[in-house]
Amino acid sequence: MTRLIFALAAFLALTGTGQAGGLDDARWCAKGTGDRDLDRYFCTLAIDSGDLSTETLAITFNNRGITYNEKGDYDRAIEDYDRAIRLDSDFALAFNNKAWVLATASNAQVRDGREAVRLAREAVRLERFPINLVHTLS
Repeated sequence: MTRLIFALAAFLALTGTGQAGGLDDARWCAKGTGDRDLDRYFCTLAIDSGDLSTETLAITFNNRGITYNEKGDYDRAIEDYDRAIRLDSDFALAFNNKAWVLATASNAQVRDGREAVRLAREAVRLERFPINLVHTLS
């Protein structure tokens, strides 16, 4: 079923049928479809569209990073979080998500406790109400 959904989405993207542009793809990326491969596909379409504001592009990179992290593709997750941070240096959630990967990755070569703590502290500093981000520090 997943392959059928992915194939249909790819067909619609290639033909332009039902495709309203990067902002709609970004919405699907953020909302989630229940299928992380499809979510990542929509994130990539949105990123590649050239239709997104800087803020929405940063959010979309962060969201795609989440899908990579859940897949265990830590290098790509970190790369997307870094892109989000470069686009919006005050994006606390991207700092937090990168910190989480560096603190919890199953691959020991990816883990970096000191950097994870530094990033988590920065996320808490940037967030007005950091209640949702403090868990990364613990």
